[in-house]
Amino acid sequence: MRLFSSLLLRRCGSVLLCSVFLSGLLPPVQAEPPLTPAQVAEVVNAAAAQIRGNHFDTDEGRRIAAALQAWQAARPEQHFDAAGLSRVLTATLREISGDRHFRVLREADLAPSAAPAPGAPAAAAEEAGAAAASGILEARVDGDGVGRLVLAHFPADTAQSRQAYAAAMASLHSARALLIDLRGNRGGDPLSVAQLQGYLFARPAFVSMDFLARGQVVGENRIASDRPGWHLPEPAPMAVLISAQTFSGGEALAYDLKAYGRAVLLGETSGGAANPTRLLELPQGFALSVPYLSPRHRLTGGNWEGRGVTPDIACAAQQCLEQALALLCAKLGQAAP
Repeated sequence: MRLFSSLLLRRCGSVLLCSVFLSGLLPPVQAEPPLTPAQVAEVVNAAAAQIRGNHFDTDEGRRIAAALQAWQAARPEQHFDAAGLSRVLTATLREISGDRHFRVLREADLAPSAAPAPGAPAAAAEEAGAAAASGILEARVDGDGVGRLVLAHFPADTAQSRQAYAAAMASLHSARALLIDLRGNRGGDPLSVAQLQGYLFARPAFVSMDFLARGQVVGENRIASDRPGWHLPEPAPMAVLISAQTFSGGEALAYDLKAYGRAVLLGETSGGAANPTRLLELPQGFALSVPYLSPRHRLTGGNWEGRGVTPDIACAAQQCLEQALALLCAKLGQAAP
């Protein structure tokens, strides 16, 4: 039925006509029954326990958990549907903690993305699927010698994602300068961030950040800049575009490149979410994203949590592309296109 409905929507010339046809085909939408106060309390108490047991800061985790349970105790008879509880708990946890990585999700939120629309060209569908998997929206070199790399997110670190990065960087081998666009980047796997960074340095492998949990160093961000393949030469100029929508792993890349003086950042101060998360199960079909690590940069001694990454050249996100191209072309000794 869903397939047939999609085909009708694509072929009807009128939204009204489509709605008339579909009204007789689609079953009525069943409203989700609200969760009882006891079920809400069960979810909240389980979330508090997970935060106490997994937050990277023991004392802060206890404080957040206690505040969350106090929030629920103040409204013991309130009913929520699943979507409403997810939204309210997410907003409440972020307000209590100041950490935008906190999130309460439902099983539906974790479902895989929808398949390409019926009738879409096979090549276009394959390209869209590859971009969704790798996060690489564009990798090309323009006639001015400036390479452009647009990254939507950082996928899980797998052999497939590493191959995608290697292929993208190989396609940029003729670039004399590089523009990385992170304005819409929503983050992802820190290991994938480090994998990409390896192509942006031409020096022995090094560690840029340590990851802390409960006062102990438990991991590190190792940049494998000695890997085989094409690397952007270190003298080559690089510009990175960021915005208020740049988040988490996108911020990590921008922060690292700025700290090492490897790139000029243009745009807006980023979102300010530094702490990697772990997804944990809750009752009633919910899950909780909990910050379980905190990065500490080896050069700055800090991170961008709550402050964001500050651009070297501040400009509106919609206008910084032209400024970045002009900057790179000037460094290459040529006029901007």
